[in-house]
Amino acid sequence: MTCLPEPGGCERSRTDAFVAYLNQLEGSRFTLRASLDRLHRNSPQPEALYSDSGNGAELVIECKSVVWPRDYAARHRNDHIIADALTKELRKLADALPLSIDLELAPRMSRDELLAFAREVSDAVRSGINSVLAGRAIGSRKGGRPWTCFLDPEDRDPDFDDPATGLIVRWTQPGIVSPENLPGKLACEIQRLFHATVAKFCSYPKARGILLLDPYGSIRYTGDWWWARALKTVPVPAEIAEVWLARFDWVTDFEEGWMFERLHSRRSHRRAA
Repeated sequence: MTCLPEPGGCERSRTDAFVAYLNQLEGSRFTLRASLDRLHRNSPQPEALYSDSGNGAELVIECKSVVWPRDYAARHRNDHIIADALTKELRKLADALPLSIDLELAPRMSRDELLAFAREVSDAVRSGINSVLAGRAIGSRKGGRPWTCFLDPEDRDPDFDDPATGLIVRWTQPGIVSPENLPGKLACEIQRLFHATVAKFCSYPKARGILLLDPYGSIRYTGDWWWARALKTVPVPAEIAEVWLARFDWVTDFEEGWMFERLHSRRSHRRAA
């Protein structure tokens, strides 16, 4: 699920993909030397150590997820619970209709409350389906959690394999945080991740230390333009040679893959000839 951070575990798929990209970009020959966080479990360690078979250079890599708002993951898991329940409740009705429901991001609710909300929406959609068929949106904007249901045949594009019928649930997304005015808690969280990374890099002073950041929530689709401004508020410690974005997401409308973007560097770089 690319919209939510994965639980802790082996990061080899991410670090290997990044090193392959770096080798192609710079003409280097880095290969894995050790999965440090698995080899040394009793002390803070980067994810992995790589060495260049050509010149003996070393690099250590650490991976961190940055989530904002801080409760985004919990709330978005709730979104999926509601969407799954709506899909189940309205499957027979939506099978023959290009039906869409727009929701705001879920609040912190118990599973029973989430399922009760989904049943409430489903009952309202079934009772108001004649209005929907007549081209009028229905929903609730007063009290509780707002929602809107409508037909969206013009938004179904067969060239992109969109189904002509069926239920689509969409969520209203929060606006991107201003990088010049970072919320204090977000700035503190980025600073905490930097300090944790420095603690892992300190045992490898001669290695090139690279931090891979994977943002989620309202900062998911930020790029170097955003981070260049944000990192003026939260400077990168000298022990971290480079900071990169490393996202696994939709590369095209049909395919997912790794995407990397350099955000910060204290080094000069060369490209492969």
